[in-house]
Formats: sequence, C-alpha cells, structure tokens
Amino acid sequence: MRSPILLVFAIPLLAFSIRPLVTVHVNGTINSVSTSMGLVSVTSDRGAYLFNGTKLLMELKGEYISTSSYSNIFAFVRADGKTILYDVVHKVKVAFRTPKDVAFASRVTQKGILLCWNLCAFYDFQGKEMWKVGVKEVIGKPAGTGPFYVPDALANQIYIISNGKIMLNNTVNFPLSVATCDDTIAVGTWSKVYLFDKSLNKLGTLYGFKRVRALAFSPDCKYLAIADSLNNRIVITNLQGNVIKEIKFKVPVNAMDWKGNTIVVGLDNGKVIVYKVIGYEPLQEKIISLSPPSSMALFYVLTALVLVTVIAVVGIGLARSE
Repeated sequence: MRSPILLVFAIPLLAFSIRPLVTVHVNGTINSVSTSMGLVSVTSDRGAYLFNGTKLLMELKGEYISTSSYSNIFAFVRADGKTILYDVVHKVKVAFRTPKDVAFASRVTQKGILLCWNLCAFYDFQGKEMWKVGVKEVIGKPAGTGPFYVPDALANQIYIISNGKIMLNNTVNFPLSVATCDDTIAVGTWSKVYLFDKSLNKLGTLYGFKRVRALAFSPDCKYLAIADSLNNRIVITNLQGNVIKEIKFKVPVNAMDWKGNTIVVGLDNGKVIVYKVIGYEPLQEKIISLSPPSSMALFYVLTALVLVTVIAVVGIGLARSE
C-alpha cells in the first residue's frame, strides 16, 4: 500500500503562539544547540558555551562539534575526541577522551551518552565504553534514549540501535536529522521530511525544504519543528503537514532544539535565540548525577583508606629501621 503524501501548505494557522525571550551571541559558526532546565548550551568552531538567559555560566575554548543535554547533564564534544560532561545541579564536571571516529553527534540519556560519526559508541558518565556499532557517517544528532534512532548520511540509512545492535533499518536518501515522539519518527534530508512509525514503515512525506539540519517534536507530539537551514527559517507543522508557524531569519539555521516550553535556535552568524512556546510547561525530568553509584563510591573510599593505611604502616616501619 502506497504511503500518503503530506503537503506543507503556505498559509499558517493561528492556533500556535510563540514569542522570543532571549538573544545572545557566541564566537564562531554555531554547530549545535541544546536546552534543558531553562539553560541553553551552544557549540561552535571557536568554543562551547552554557547560558542562563543572557548570563554566561561556562565557556570552553576550542572547536566543539556537538552539545546535547538530559535533565541537569550537559555534554560538549570537541573535534579532537574530548568530551566534557557538566552536572549543573551538583557542579560536577567529568572529562574523557574518545576515538575521533565517534566525535561528531551526541545524545545524552539518564544512563550515559551516545556518540556517533564513523562509529556509534555508548559511554557511561565516567567515560567507560559500554558498547559500539559500526556505521558509515552520522552527522545529525541521534534521537531517543534507548533504543536510539540514528541517521547515517553516507549509508543512506536510518537505524534503530539497541545495546550495540542494529535492530531495524530503512533506506533514506542522505538523512541529516531525526526526531522521535511516541510512535512517530521524523527524518530530515536535503529537501524532504519523512515520517515513519516505530517499525520504520513510511507514513508520509513533507516537501519544500533546503537542508533540514534539525527536527524536534512538541512535548505532546502534535507538532514538528523543522530547521529549514538554507531557506533561513524554522517551520512548525502539525502531522498532517499544515504550517502552524514560520519564523524567518536573514541567515541559515544551523541548529535547533525544543524541550518543554522552550525552543532554542542557533544561526550561522553566531546568534542564539530562545523562544517560549505558549501553552506548554517547562520540561520536568528526574535529577541525575555524574558521580558513580553509591556502592562504587563506597568502594573507592574504602580503597583510598586501605592505601593510606598501607602507606602509613610502611612509613612507620622505615622510621623504626632507621
């Protein structure tokens, strides 16, 4: 049975309200943005940044490719393979290095972080690799928290990956972005957005775009925000393809994220705009921690005490022998 075709109509509907809250600028060309707990993270070819409104909370130097967040954990991925995780609640920072062939796209979950490029690998919050799977070239952020939905641009595939295994896949011509909500998966390409169900059966197609750099569903899964990069706009549609809202800019849209009642947009000129979506509540997620589980922490404490005791005993013995 042929899948239905969904057309994006040019006349916006008036039932959707969104207003700008904050605008900030960062150095360089923006690669990625993320939002959680009212904060905004940004990466560019000159650095990484974390904002609370217009207040800069953290700045990192270097070429940073990707940022993502889950609840109170923000990730910043550098081009040389260094990944920095920051817990904004407990003020804890963890840094670790990964092979360069995973340092491009990121997805933070409550258990760790998925990193992808020529490989996809999942790491815990201490940087321990839990699993990995071979891919060809992933340049768009994965979606989901496990299973993961991964767009492989070079292989022309969309994958569903769970615990290091590709469970399902389907052919999509040069997938650049992916988003998922309930039973719907959206995949963005150079000129189209495809909708699939959770078994990767095609539900429909949206047309009229030029390089879909990012996708994000509304919290209730009724709307889809589309970063139509080279048309210099964000388009918000319903799942029938009707345009609910269109926001135009003077330069390309490089990145976008939507969580709760917050949409953040990163533009090619270094401008970051935060919008409030009327009718939605701020995202509420369980607070997590970068620290090892309590049992492991206790183990580390006991190990340290044993070492201190051994050193003391050896020291006393040496003193007596003199």
